Amino acid sequence: MLKSKKEIGTYISKKLKEKEMSQSDLASEIANIMGDGFEKNTIKDNISKWIRGERYPGTEYLYYLAQSLKVSIEEILVAGEVCDKYDTRPLTLYTVGKSGSGEQLEKLMASKENNLPIGTNYDEYNKTVLDYALEFENINLIHYILEKKYLSFQNGMIKTSFRVDYSREVQYFEQFLTLALKYDDREIFKYVMNRICKINLKNDTECFSSNGGITITKEIIYDILNSKNILDYLSTPFIPSTEEFDSLNADIIYRNRKGEEELRVRDIETISPAFNLLLFIANSEKMEIAKKLIKIGKEHNSKALAQLNNVYPSTEYKIKNDGNVIALGVGAEELLFQSLTRLAGSVNSVGEFTLI
Repeated sequence: MLKSKKEIGTYISKKLKEKEMSQSDLASEIANIMGDGFEKNTIKDNISKWIRGERYPGTEYLYYLAQSLKVSIEEILVAGEVCDKYDTRPLTLYTVGKSGSGEQLEKLMASKENNLPIGTNYDEYNKTVLDYALEFENINLIHYILEKKYLSFQNGMIKTSFRVDYSREVQYFEQFLTLALKYDDREIFKYVMNRICKINLKNDTECFSSNGGITITKEIIYDILNSKNILDYLSTPFIPSTEEFDSLNADIIYRNRKGEEELRVRDIETISPAFNLLLFIANSEKMEIAKKLIKIGKEHNSKALAQLNNVYPSTEYKIKNDGNVIALGVGAEELLFQSLTRLAGSVNSVGEFTLI
């Protein structure tokens, strides 16, 4: 049977006396676990109402209250004989996922249970701290997890320090992507789908597809086109960073006519492989953003071609489209060299691509 509000208040008061804690001490303990952004005075006011029997402890506080009193939630809420076992770990995965505190996460990662870091493991609800961070849409903690490389994605595949069910890779990818688009969060998006990643449509009869890369729905393309920060990230031409350059070395080797010399060109500006797909969808759907993307494409093409002419005279190479990338060849068809530079154009149908 569920205790009444008055019974719960009496129970909390009794536990505080046993532990020689004041209401202020309890408020400080709960605030510390919850992390930044939670006012001790607000928590103290709630504690006072719980003890007076005016209010039940809300779900947003219940886990932290149990952790602070070192009792189970069941013992707080249920009358009669109950299981008094509580989570003896420094912090529950729930509380860390809710608080969004990187400092608290590090405590979990440094503390071990059965020779495994607590923070990497499942709790009694078969959830990890990552699951809770996603459930509560705790952007700060998700940023921290990504920045610390506790989790990363490569072509939709997950690599993580957490003990997750790898059959849920697609689900995790979709959760992160949905969150990035919901909040137009460029930082989360670039960890999930960086600007050098190829993107294909799930229904690829409507547009070109390529080997490798990430396959997404047209609805996600619409969300990207209606974002600001993420669309800017994918549509702004750029010179690749060292990491981007290294991951695409095979795409940026140029040979001279006789094949006697190879050049790796660092300073040629490129544009995201996703750009042409975004442009195609925006243009075919007659979206207003298409005008802006066409302008970006034209400016990029002009600059990129000029940069390529500095590598080879225009008479020594030709441009041949190969879906998501531009192949450079010298005269004969068999001499084709992939380039990191992708020229912006529009896709007319499967296999057809027209440069702007």
